[in-house]
Amino acid sequence: MSPLRVGSIRTALSASAAWRVTLPQFAVRGTFARGFRAPSIAESGYAGSASSVAPAPVDPVRCPVTGSVQDCGLPGSAVAVLTTSNPQLKPETSTSYTFGVIAEPFKHNALTVDYFYIRRDREIAAAPYDPDNAIRTPAAPGSTLPGTIIEYLTPYVNASYSITAGIDAGWKTWLDLGGGYGIITTTLDATHLIQSQQTFGDVTYHYVGTVGPTALSGSTGTPANRGTLTIDWTRGPLSLGTTLNYRSAMQGIDASLDTPGSPPQCLQLSSTNPHCYVAGFGYANVYAQYRVSGNLQLMGNITNVTNRLPPLDTVTYGGQNYDASYDQAGAIGRFMEVSFRYRY
Repeated sequence: MSPLRVGSIRTALSASAAWRVTLPQFAVRGTFARGFRAPSIAESGYAGSASSVAPAPVDPVRCPVTGSVQDCGLPGSAVAVLTTSNPQLKPETSTSYTFGVIAEPFKHNALTVDYFYIRRDREIAAAPYDPDNAIRTPAAPGSTLPGTIIEYLTPYVNASYSITAGIDAGWKTWLDLGGGYGIITTTLDATHLIQSQQTFGDVTYHYVGTVGPTALSGSTGTPANRGTLTIDWTRGPLSLGTTLNYRSAMQGIDASLDTPGSPPQCLQLSSTNPHCYVAGFGYANVYAQYRVSGNLQLMGNITNVTNRLPPLDTVTYGGQNYDASYDQAGAIGRFMEVSFRYRY
């Protein structure tokens, strides 16, 4: 019998249903699921990991007095973070459901719209940055202020709960040009995020449309809207097409770094920047495919064909002033690839 690994124990109860009304062009579907996740060894064992965050969170005690870069979390500041395991962690549980419709209002047209909702209770996450749980330098002689924060201790804890909800939509069309001129297929997929929040005790952090949560990764963000549009023309063995990719702009703030009751802290550029955001980003790819035979297929692709540059993001450290999670194609620039596939 193989050994049981803590952290790999997962189970889920799920149910799904689909209901079709008398109209053959319309259908309703939905799912419901329950599950749980046991803490991993890294989360509940006896270990720790060190990292850093830049800019540093605002020190609510020292910043109003000193106004310094480090104490006020301005660009150029940084602070160490130590995340430790917690043997007292409890398993997190989840409840999720989806509800949607499928419609074919016209011939060769298909539309899908689905609402999704995911709630995780006792979610396992690193504790928020708390000045009461931080390591400071010794206080200056004769000063009433505590020392400067040099490290935050953020052990894994069971957050109260987190909620993610939104809408997925898709639209597909087929147009036969007739006369042997081929078929044009258009596919649009889009996601609109309504909620993305995490609650610790009586404090809730909202992330939709912001660069947070930066504690999750050095290259992250929560854009409210994302989508792709693909237009394909196929005639016999030849296919030509383009794919347009887009994500919406994000405010340069992270709610989990703010002091409750205080104005949001601008992480992008500076706290006085009236345009505290990371701009939206879109780029296009083009491709071609040709089936030489039943066994051989030739393919070519140009990524970011217009050579668009990624928007400035000074928050991330995953890339040099750009977000590698969403905007990597802009950092690489125009890129061409030619390949073939052979099956025997």
